Amino acid sequence: MTLKELQRQVALKKIAPSYFFYGEEEYQKDQAIRQIAEAWLGDGKLSEGLESLSATEVDGDTVVQRTQSLGMFADRRVIVVRDAESFSVKSRKMILEYLGAPTPDVCLIICSVGLDRKTAFYKGLTEKSVAVTFYQVKGPEAVRWVSQQAETRGLKITSGGAQMLVDISGQNLAVLEKELEKFSVYLSGSGRSQISEDDIRVLAGSSFEVESYELADAVCQRDQPAALALYERLLASGEDPVRLLSALFYQFEKWWMVSLMSAGGRPDREIAWTVRIGEGMVGVVRQQASKRSPREYLTALNDIFRAEHRLKSGLGDTRSVVQRTIYELSSQNPRKN
Repeated sequence: MTLKELQRQVALKKIAPSYFFYGEEEYQKDQAIRQIAEAWLGDGKLSEGLESLSATEVDGDTVVQRTQSLGMFADRRVIVVRDAESFSVKSRKMILEYLGAPTPDVCLIICSVGLDRKTAFYKGLTEKSVAVTFYQVKGPEAVRWVSQQAETRGLKITSGGAQMLVDISGQNLAVLEKELEKFSVYLSGSGRSQISEDDIRVLAGSSFEVESYELADAVCQRDQPAALALYERLLASGEDPVRLLSALFYQFEKWWMVSLMSAGGRPDREIAWTVRIGEGMVGVVRQQASKRSPREYLTALNDIFRAEHRLKSGLGDTRSVVQRTIYELSSQNPRKN
């Protein structure tokens, strides 16, 4: 069953006796668990009827006993068991036996990230439960998710803003959800509903993520004074010069790939998939990348690589080597190779 199919079934209050939630996307698992619990237990009864266990702390016998015991405050219960891959062979057998004749007033949800698909336990869970795989949301899907979640909160965000938020905060949906909550509170008293890129720069992520992006942009635009000032400010705040150099390489590599693929006439969809951005953002990133040619980006990446090699070889002071690299990369008169 897909996640959307599960959501439709839950909306109709069609709750199965047991579920097997598999995969890396923990945020969507938690949301699905809450939706199932609300539908099965009723409003306001989550604290009474929802129980969470871990296979790292309990065995299969304990889980089965919990499903068969009477609830003190709720007629129905939802029992969630995480880390199912940690169950022993004996516990796995007991769980599968229970699933053959589940308790009617209990909904059992078994969760796992890394259970081996080749095991009899995995096969048994998929056959005896409603199985849903939660794939990690990445790239364009994360950008679309931000836009959709912003809309549900009554907020507006452009595709460029959504991409910037993902670039700065990462693709963890729980983190992105907290960022959107932050914007919701921030804008509630302003009379605005539009999340601007300035808002994102001020509020989103850590200062390192925001300022390292700005550092790369200043270097790319050959704004040497701004680039050096940003570098000094980041050092003063305690940032590691090597980490800054790595962040610079990451951003230049993305722009180089967009520049190279655009010059080769590659379609936007292919570019978006390759560099993991939303397809609607390709034009924006292409505009940013247009400040240098593919050859110039490749030269810059080689310069950064050589600087990292010098640092790993213990040649030169770290702060000075990185500063010199930023100085040369942001020069208005680039070195000819």
